[in-house]
Amino acid sequence: MAQITVHKNIFKMLSSLPATVQAKIPDILTTFQKDPYSTSLHLHSLKESMLDPKVHGIDFPNGYRGIVIKPEHGENFLLVYIDKHDVAYNWAKNKRFDVHEKTGSFQILDLKDIEIQKETLLSDSKQKYENKPKYILDNLSDNELFTAGIPKPLIPAIRSVKSDEELLSLVEYMPTECKQVLIALSSGMTVDEAIYEILGKDESKTEIVKDFPEINNPLNSDLILFDNEEEFKKILLASMEEWRVFLHPYQKNIVKKEMNGPMLINGAAGTGKTVCLIHRAIHLANKYKSDYPKILFTTFTGNLAIAIRHSIKKLNPELEKNIEIISLYNLARSICSSNQLHKAVLEPTEQESIWNNIIPNADNSYLPLTLEEIKKEYRVIVDSNGIDSEEAYLTVARTGQKPLKREDRKKLWAVFNHFQLELKNRNKFTPDGIIHEARLLVENQKYKSFTHILVDEIQDFSLESIRLVAALNKNSIGKTDTLTLAGDGNQRIYQKHFPLSRGGIETRGRSYRLKINYRTSEQIRKYADSILSGLDISDFEGDKVKQQGEQSYLSGPAPIIAHVKDSKSESIQIGKWVEELLKVHNFLAHEICITPYKKDIVQELTKKNISHIELKSKEDDPEDKIEGIRIGSMERIKGLEFRVIILACSEVSSLTDNPEILERAKYYVAATRARELLYLTLA
Repeated sequence: MAQITVHKNIFKMLSSLPATVQAKIPDILTTFQKDPYSTSLHLHSLKESMLDPKVHGIDFPNGYRGIVIKPEHGENFLLVYIDKHDVAYNWAKNKRFDVHEKTGSFQILDLKDIEIQKETLLSDSKQKYENKPKYILDNLSDNELFTAGIPKPLIPAIRSVKSDEELLSLVEYMPTECKQVLIALSSGMTVDEAIYEILGKDESKTEIVKDFPEINNPLNSDLILFDNEEEFKKILLASMEEWRVFLHPYQKNIVKKEMNGPMLINGAAGTGKTVCLIHRAIHLANKYKSDYPKILFTTFTGNLAIAIRHSIKKLNPELEKNIEIISLYNLARSICSSNQLHKAVLEPTEQESIWNNIIPNADNSYLPLTLEEIKKEYRVIVDSNGIDSEEAYLTVARTGQKPLKREDRKKLWAVFNHFQLELKNRNKFTPDGIIHEARLLVENQKYKSFTHILVDEIQDFSLESIRLVAALNKNSIGKTDTLTLAGDGNQRIYQKHFPLSRGGIETRGRSYRLKINYRTSEQIRKYADSILSGLDISDFEGDKVKQQGEQSYLSGPAPIIAHVKDSKSESIQIGKWVEELLKVHNFLAHEICITPYKKDIVQELTKKNISHIELKSKEDDPEDKIEGIRIGSMERIKGLEFRVIILACSEVSSLTDNPEILERAKYYVAATRARELLYLTLA
């Protein structure tokens, strides 16, 4: 029986195709599986007008044509393009459609464009690079480049490259995985490292590939094989996001990894950590569905938990019922409630009242810290570490905090102990206090077990939160893949750094870093990285973060910076930008977000009759259901993404001046929410 595989190109162009053509695609796929030579398809060779003799055409309504690649052997056809007759044939005319012999990757090569680019580079290089040192790719042999997945016809073009700038201009004409591998190699990765971290393959296990194409090969993530017409129709009706079907090879590898201990997925903003967790949750639920698993998917914020539930329901509504999706804070409350431990959460105003009663302003001269410093010490050191005794406070590590003598800590503990007694008398919890109580209950096996646990945003978890996760994992009843965690140290905006091992979770040897950014352009990614320059940021195992080989899938304009005098001139500048984005560049209002929330900006938008919506805590973004410029705090927009971010920072002249990691990380998080355009105002 013939197979017809669909390329990602088809999904990208669906919205631009007439309804009659869209409606015909499922029918054609079904007919193809039954008989690829049916007269209704009119499959015809185009070898006389095409560079590649494998190119064939099929008929669609209204004069549209599909480009089908017919293999030299077998009956695994590929539908790679649909457009009007002349447009479709011109698109395919100078391309080759081949499977790389070493990696098994299906590759579309435009040899004419690459040859033109090569000649341009060679011409420029004679003048620019005469007597200059060799470029880093010159140190690799042709065989090494071929082993790394570069097609042999492209290797001469690579030899013409003499700078990073030239490489970036050339790789735009190459298959996606070739572009990513070459950028990784240019950053100093070895061939083996690039093959593994970009292609998700072990170089030592690669063999000559003969099948065309090998659909189960992880590298062919751009290809989808549909079992039946109904499956394709569901996707047409689902208004499907690309990530729901197309995973990067390395991501696909991680999703299906089998682990006998906790696994960590880390990577910069936009690299798809949450996407991997979502697919892994579905994979585990499907893999163990005969055992009726109950999988826990927990995260730091309730807003992200809502978004994750929505995505999993779209991906597989049948398996969604086997996955409990909840923020860790709400999970802790549930654990306490199920054990009849009912306590209210301490409101901020009530907390202030307690502190003011314990430490009257006129009577704190004997203490080594000011009232504000005492409150921070309790929040950052005592509460987040689950400390409930003097000995624990005297011996706790205070990395990154102001040094305190033992006798000073003793004085402070008397205050903290008084605060905790007051909480007990009022029958109240702090948020971290609930986490602590839940952890003790789980350690005493007073809560249900899960087969598998997935945890997102671990960079924002307190030490006590990590201990709760470790306790839940010890109680899990799965044999393998019991715990998968994901996070990014660069996005740590709530908690100081500490290694996961301090919380009882060891991931060394089971840690994987994603390097391809799918959200932001390369220009925005580099700018966001520069915000954190000079800071010593550690990973979750206590080592320095390694960013070698990181890159963005997209390219775009550099961030635009405007220097303003005050908040008034800032709001006027932002108003002008918004008007231009809406009226000149035709962006939709919900695709634009301004952060942080400022009254002057809101007033300026109102004056210009530009609708706006404040993004509030615990309220979901209505997306395209309600139009309006989005405005919210840098903390609130974490986990969201927009085509345009406007970062209003008129109170500072530079985003790199603040020595505090958590403060600079907020700017980093905000900047990386932008997919295409980033605007900034600075003093």
